Amino acid sequence: MEHLISPNPFFDFPDDEKLKYSPAPGAPLPAGYSRQVNPTAGQNEYLLMFTPESSFKNVYLDNLSEFREVLQETFYHVTKLGSVVEAILNECLDLSPNFLHEYNLDRSWDFMVSLSYSPATETESNGLSEHQDGNCFTFVFQDDVGGLEVLKDGGWIPVIPIEGSIIVNIGDAIQSNQSSTYKSAVFWFNFKIAVHKG
Repeated sequence: MEHLISPNPFFDFPDDEKLKYSPAPGAPLPAGYSRQVNPTAGQNEYLLMFTPESSFKNVYLDNLSEFREVLQETFYHVTKLGSVVEAILNECLDLSPNFLHEYNLDRSWDFMVSLSYSPATETESNGLSEHQDGNCFTFVFQDDVGGLEVLKDGGWIPVIPIEGSIIVNIGDAIQSNQSSTYKSAVFWFNFKIAVHKG
C-alpha cells in the first residue's frame, strides 16, 4: 500500500468536474475521487487508484493527458521499490527466505492515494486523525507543506519534508509477525496555521 501526499493538478479542477470521477455505484472499494468533510477526521479530498493489474476498476481521468500511462509507470517503480524494502525487512526480522514476499504475494490490493487537505484556520487545525496502517508498510511522499507527525514516547514528532525523500511506515502486519522488534508506526497529518512572532 502506498500513500502519496503531493501536489496534484486534478484538485484544482471545479467540483462538478472532479465529481465525474467519483467511485462507481456498488464498487467494493472506492477507486476514484472522494471527499471527507467530517471535521473530527479532517477535511480533505482524495484520489484513490489501484494497481492496473487489480480486479478493482480504476476511474481513469480523461482530462489529464497521459494519466493512465503515468499511473502504470509509477506503480511499476513503486512496486519494485516495495520488493527491495520487503527483502530488507525480511532479512532484518530473521524470517525464512521469501517469507514476506509469499505472505504479501497478492498485489491486487496495492493502491495509491493522493490527498489534498483544506487549509487550516486560525481556530482549528486540519489533517488525518491518529492511526496505524494495517498492511506491511506504507510509502509516504510529502510535498513541501509537510504535516506528517509520528508518535514517539507519548509526543508527536514532525517529519520535516526533504525533497526527493520517501518515508517508510511499518504497518500492523509486520508488528504482528514480530511483536517486539518493529512497532507499527502511529502517525497523523496535522496542518496548523503558522505562528509568526514579531
